[in-house]
Amino acid sequence: MPPTTALTLNRFVLDRRYWVIPLALWGLAVCTSYYWYGRSIEARVEALTTNQGRFIFKMVEAMRLWNARHGGVYVLIDDDSLPNPYLDTPERDIVTTLGRRLTLVNPAYMTRQLGQALTQEAQIQLHLTSLKPLNPRNAPDEWGSYALTLFDNVSTVRERMEIFEQRGQAVACYIGALPTPPAT
Repeated sequence: MPPTTALTLNRFVLDRRYWVIPLALWGLAVCTSYYWYGRSIEARVEALTTNQGRFIFKMVEAMRLWNARHGGVYVLIDDDSLPNPYLDTPERDIVTTLGRRLTLVNPAYMTRQLGQALTQEAQIQLHLTSLKPLNPRNAPDEWGSYALTLFDNVSTVRERMEIFEQRGQAVACYIGALPTPPAT
């Protein structure tokens, strides 16, 4: 290497003013990588959460369909399965020939009971809601009202998922449009 090139290189390496450019470029590359990696993780978490919500929704939808196809199911009346006060049908409560008291569980009431079991067993909250609920306990929260309004106003929107913070913890909310067949 000619002495003038070596001298210029030494001056460049030794003069700290020239360090700013490579350090700034390196810092920019690290920050860009960190940002991209964070966004990639967020996108994967959102996709995984949406898929889990969609899966639970489809399972509930299938159970409701099964129940509806059978005209509801009868269960023993106990503390966990009390008669549904919102179900107006003459054979809601029956007694077997052995004296066992049964009550009819329709798809909506079954979904409420399933939601209670999921909350106890898996810390998953399931809430059947509507903009015009028959049962006041099925009224939507603010987020649910907004999503249901989207379903009504934008025909292509059939589901919504959002992750937000609630009481210091990340909470994922998924809602899907669950049409109910007209009563016959």
